[in-house]
Amino acid sequence: MSEQKNSHPFDKMMFGNRLQKTDDEETLSQAELEDDEAIESVSEEGEPSIDFIKIMEHVETLMGSVSELKPLYKKVMPFIDKFKQS
Repeated sequence: MSEQKNSHPFDKMMFGNRLQKTDDEETLSQAELEDDEAIESVSEEGEPSIDFIKIMEHVETLMGSVSELKPLYKKVMPFIDKFKQS
């Protein structure tokens, strides 16, 4: 607790309370583990079976993110080009 009292308010704002682990972090790590298990599971014969539906959902999410970032990339690229020329 003494570390929390001595920490700077900016540090608390940017990084939060580092000593407390929230239930959200534990739930997130469990969800990631379950997601990985869902993508690749072992069939009865002992060979891995891949869940292609989950993989396609992840690909769809990635493609959606890329399409949302394209306008930003087009706006920022001229500034990057000018920086490279300097």
